[in-house]
Amino acid sequence: MKRFAALLILASLCLSLPPAAAAAPRPEPLQTRDILPAGILRTQSQRLAKLHHQIRLDINTESARSRLAAGIVETDRALEALAALPATPRIARSLARCRTLWLELRGELRGGDGARINGLADGLMIAAGKLTFDIESELGTPAGRLVDLSIRQNMLAQRMARLYMQAQLGDRSHGLRVDMQQARVEFVMSLGELAGSSVNTRAIVESVELARMQWLFFENALARPGERGLARDVASTSERIMQMMDAIARQYLESGATAPLASAAPSSRN
Repeated sequence: MKRFAALLILASLCLSLPPAAAAAPRPEPLQTRDILPAGILRTQSQRLAKLHHQIRLDINTESARSRLAAGIVETDRALEALAALPATPRIARSLARCRTLWLELRGELRGGDGARINGLADGLMIAAGKLTFDIESELGTPAGRLVDLSIRQNMLAQRMARLYMQAQLGDRSHGLRVDMQQARVEFVMSLGELAGSSVNTRAIVESVELARMQWLFFENALARPGERGLARDVASTSERIMQMMDAIARQYLESGATAPLASAAPSSRN
């Protein structure tokens, strides 16, 4: 009888115990689309500096103000999306660096010093390139390279436009000319690699060809920095190229492209 009573007490104690906490849902593994918000950081680092310079130069000013405000919001959202990703220690470090640089750049864009904006923009570009590389390496799939290369074209176009505006503000230094030429060479190389990818669908081929046509127009304007009348063309064409390359990146995502590229640009981690 005593043994039976002890068993009853034990059973009641077990029933009174709080239920075990439900296991936290495991985050989804990284996917190729997770490269997109990192690419946004890299592109906007150069684009927002370009728009800041446009406003100072009074080039398409109202449009530039609107795009600057929208770009700041888009960059904030990209950081939020990246913070929700399953982060390895390496990705977490790169993301923290991007966040620090973005907060500094964000503050300067409200009317700060142009030279400091340029420095922070380049710092964020490099940090976001490292973050993109970390995500791509974690994925380990060739499709990530195609998406990354497409998005990187956005950054290169915005960088060239930013440097052009910087020259319009009076910077005719040798270093600026070298940076402009390097960005131009890398853009042309990458555009050729995208055009030659064996996994291109007909839609992607047509999109890349349209981007190439815009590039020829853009390059012509960039080559004549002394003609201020072409600055509006640089401003507007850089925006159109960005839209086209963003669409191409999403086409690669939708097509599920898996074939590797022939080679990557030498400094494709920026």
